[in-house]
Amino acid sequence: DKSKLSKRKHGETVSLTYYKNKGYLPQAILNCVSLIGWNPGTEQEIFSMNELIKAFDLSKVQKGGAIFNIEKLNWINRKYIEKMNDKEFLEESKAFLPKNINKKLLPLIREKISYFGEIENLLSNEFSFVNPILNYTKESLMWKQEKNIHSTKANLNLIIDILETLKDFSKESVKNAIWPIAEEKGRGNVLWPMRYALSAKEKSPDPFIISEILGKEETLKRLHFAYDKI
Repeated sequence: DKSKLSKRKHGETVSLTYYKNKGYLPQAILNCVSLIGWNPGTEQEIFSMNELIKAFDLSKVQKGGAIFNIEKLNWINRKYIEKMNDKEFLEESKAFLPKNINKKLLPLIREKISYFGEIENLLSNEFSFVNPILNYTKESLMWKQEKNIHSTKANLNLIIDILETLKDFSKESVKNAIWPIAEEKGRGNVLWPMRYALSAKEKSPDPFIISEILGKEETLKRLHFAYDKI
């Protein structure tokens, strides 16, 4: 906010420990702090320690007050997350993941977060479909342009019949099986009730991804539950 950092005014956010506990990477914090009040004179913004040592020049440090930008830190931290291999990402995520986490969720989580502390919110909201589904109304299953609840039920029945025959339950296989009827009857009319039945959320990954993560047995269980509600 362009004012001087104050423990009284800014509280925990002044503390380096605060950002560490939020799941920011040390190298990202260092990278971000190095750019506060200093400009390398190039377009480069992501630096390794050796690159910082080589590039830093005290004469390029501005004399006016420097401003910390949390959006910039989030962007830099995101860039470091993107560069991680799968093993590194899992290791850094462990402190923020429940022990029984479905490992198939990790690539989806990785696409969404800027820092690891965001994982908890994702698992409580958009990715909460991995938890047991709570009750919902049958009207929630209807696509907004669908006027007939019995059409929704018929579409759910078609989806169930198709998925019961699948042996390969990858997202690609599920999509290839369901897509023709979605094109025929309207994507929203088919894919909305399928996705809502699997996630009970208005915002979630697409139903093909969810199906692969849940597996055939749980996917069909949730679809039957939705069908029986109507």
